[in-house]
Amino acid sequence: IEVELTEYTVEIEVLDPGPTCEGDSILIAATPGLEEYQWNPIGSADEVWFTEGGIVQVVGIDEYGCELISNQIEIGFEPIPPLPQFDFTPVCEGEPFSLEVSSELGVNFLEEAGGEIISTENVIFISEFFNDTTFYVYLSSEFCNGPTDSITIGPKPFPDSPILATDAPVCTGTSLSLEVLNAEAGVNYIWLTATGNILEGAIVSYGVSSLDQEGEYLAYANQEDCLSDTVGIDVSLFQTRQVTLPP
Repeated sequence: IEVELTEYTVEIEVLDPGPTCEGDSILIAATPGLEEYQWNPIGSADEVWFTEGGIVQVVGIDEYGCELISNQIEIGFEPIPPLPQFDFTPVCEGEPFSLEVSSELGVNFLEEAGGEIISTENVIFISEFFNDTTFYVYLSSEFCNGPTDSITIGPKPFPDSPILATDAPVCTGTSLSLEVLNAEAGVNYIWLTATGNILEGAIVSYGVSSLDQEGEYLAYANQEDCLSDTVGIDVSLFQTRQVTLPP
């Protein structure tokens, strides 16, 4: 009797060896023509798509019921970059503004959602910031792009210049009333007296004791460190005279 032995082998290989990101799939093929395929971790055809990393191996069964164990292949997927984290300091209208995205990954500023890349620097700079602006950014690794995120930022407005009023002239030895007629909530008002004293408030009562305290009183508005123009109002005083009555 002549006995002929046929040696069967089964091998597996990645059909598309290019880089893949999480959410992609990798196609691995085994030697074709066997009766059955038992893949680890899962699969039963001679070509199987895998979506998770790990060790891949297949057991092939030939027409005689013999089990053939393949080589092993380790596959992996590059993680998707996270959303960008924005860092900026609010500025007043017309001031220089910069927006920073701190990351060791690639930073990509877009013209619009899904648009062209306008910068790959970590910081984007605007010399004079006047209008609300939406910035679109995504992070990228060597092979994978992360999701695009956006942020809309506007400059802080300047407060209106204060409109000043006073009850001057008043007599020395009394109190002078200073008032901002167009005062708004959330705005701080700073006064500078003729003698250099600093006062705060939309309505201020200021004691005057001599004629040295008359002159121009200045004031400006401060809203979140954005300052209005400085305006002034003239204040005159009456000298209080002491009268000695005869006995």
